[in-house]
Amino acid sequence: MAEKPKSSRLEVLTQDRTTGSWTSTVTDLASFAAERSSRPSRQPQTQIAFLTTPTIGASPAEVLPLHDQTVLQNVIGFKASYWTPAQQQAAGYFSLHCPRSDPNTTIAVTITKFLVKKAHAGVGRLTRLEIGHDWIAIDALTRWESRPPSTPHDTPSAPSVLCIIPCAPPCVPADLSRLLHEQYTAPLRPVTPFSILDPVLACSVTFFEAAIWSWRDHVRYFEVRREDGMEQEKRKYEAMHELARHAIHCAETVGTGIQVLDGLEREMGAWEAGREGGGGERAEVVREEGRAVRAHGMMMRCLKGRADALGERLRNEISLAFTAVGQQHSRTSVRIAEGISADSASTKTISVLGVIFLPAAVVSSVFSTAFFDVEVIQPTRPGEKVRTEWRVADQFWIYWACALPLTIVTVVVWTLWYYRFLKKKQAITRQTLGEAEVQENHSIKSVEAGWWSKVATSSPPKSSKVT
Repeated sequence: MAEKPKSSRLEVLTQDRTTGSWTSTVTDLASFAAERSSRPSRQPQTQIAFLTTPTIGASPAEVLPLHDQTVLQNVIGFKASYWTPAQQQAAGYFSLHCPRSDPNTTIAVTITKFLVKKAHAGVGRLTRLEIGHDWIAIDALTRWESRPPSTPHDTPSAPSVLCIIPCAPPCVPADLSRLLHEQYTAPLRPVTPFSILDPVLACSVTFFEAAIWSWRDHVRYFEVRREDGMEQEKRKYEAMHELARHAIHCAETVGTGIQVLDGLEREMGAWEAGREGGGGERAEVVREEGRAVRAHGMMMRCLKGRADALGERLRNEISLAFTAVGQQHSRTSVRIAEGISADSASTKTISVLGVIFLPAAVVSSVFSTAFFDVEVIQPTRPGEKVRTEWRVADQFWIYWACALPLTIVTVVVWTLWYYRFLKKKQAITRQTLGEAEVQENHSIKSVEAGWWSKVATSSPPKSSKVT
């Protein structure tokens, strides 16, 4: 006999519709579905459930067994297209479906999806691979049921609503549970299918805000280290460009979340347009739901502006880093040129010595045979040997009279030419460096001014430590 597959764990939070308190129970998906089907005439309830599995994956379709997928689809009543890769991998999604299984019951099924990209805690990442991040997917599957009274004299019963969040990271059930117990202590009034989504939207907005601030900390890490050195190995261009990619993803998910809220607001308007009896307390509840959705949408738009400003700050930092490093390289090139000029001093010395001795050598080659002579002296006495003597011509002074002035004139002419050439070269170098420095300083100021003009209207820092 084949063993029955083990169902996924389900934590169910049920709200008391009188006191507003939340009660938590733990079961499995199969048992929960069997209990619901065995009591078709159950009392209306407001429930939020978290479906978890032992394994962690990118989407519910990857980690939920096929049996659990079928059970979950039957419990909520959503379309099978939810399991397609297009919806499972979407950055955001909202849909409303109204199945007509019972003509006496109004059923509304919604799918709300958000995707958040959050950086790991802690900054100071030095390489591309060390910029860690997490994807936080929030899928809210809701089923809203409204049954008319059995007889015209019966009081209409409140609708029943169930919201299941499948396979979310552990932080989502923890934060949403805390939010329900702290802020949603009054009984929810699910007069429309969208009432139960308010705590889900509030929790999602907090995740988006935390994600933006997490990437902001990494951007600020580079901004406060401008003075640590502008060398390429200290600026870490690869890490900065990788951070820019993450910032783009963050802005994309926030923008998609805004579109999800816009779609939700449109569906709320269309739902109310097709309903009858929209007065009294129900109308006030519907208006309050609309205000809550618009408030969440406004907060998301503010976060989108902050995410865009974050991207601008990062692009400004990359541009400033390239400009500063270019300036540093220019100065390094000048110092290298000065070092090469100093290293050539020995070569110049040898050249000067050649200039000094060259005139004398030329004159010597001309007059050498005329100024020196070897005279052989014959012996005057018996027994003496023949002697040889070197004799200098009486006109030897002519050599010095020509060589010395010519040498002095040559050295003086070369010295005057060289220092004139060197002075002119130094003047040209100073002018070129001055123009380059002025242009680079102007470029840096332009980049900084452009960034400040774009972020001047952004929201203030989160705390006094943030600058």
